[in-house]
Amino acid sequence: MNKRKRHYMLSYVLLFVALILQTTLIGELTIFGIAPSLMLILVVCFSLMNDCIPSAVFAVVAGLLLDVSGGRIIGFNALLMMYLSIGVVFVGQEFFRETPRAAAMLVAISTFAYEMIYFIFSLAIFGGAHFFYMIVRVILIECVYNAVLAIPVYFLVNKFLRIRSTHSLLD
Repeated sequence: MNKRKRHYMLSYVLLFVALILQTTLIGELTIFGIAPSLMLILVVCFSLMNDCIPSAVFAVVAGLLLDVSGGRIIGFNALLMMYLSIGVVFVGQEFFRETPRAAAMLVAISTFAYEMIYFIFSLAIFGGAHFFYMIVRVILIECVYNAVLAIPVYFLVNKFLRIRSTHSLLD
């Protein structure tokens, strides 16, 4: 088995472990009632280090796993994660170097975008919550929580799953 295939297999094993942690242990590690999104952090870190197609596929699989494990609408997380991943690939390659600080910043921005889109669609479909309450008491806290957790996840992904591209995205 070549090195590239082994890295991709390891990435999906890590994704499965992240799903297990997300649905069991991470739910208990709340701050102000907010749990971090380990799957989102992993998708952003993976996308920061890889090309567009592998990142988008990884994000779709992560989103589908989230949908199956507890989402209301099957495929919604998969689409959001995929678009988020593509955006991280383009923005990350254009503006950020691959550093833990960049990963934390991209995770915070991605969390805000992801949660805002998810909240707006959930509000439109199911109704319910107050907009400013969600931003201040939920989304911003989760952005900070995810950004802090992004640093150790980035080091983990960088150590075990480092896949360097042999060509540029624009080639």
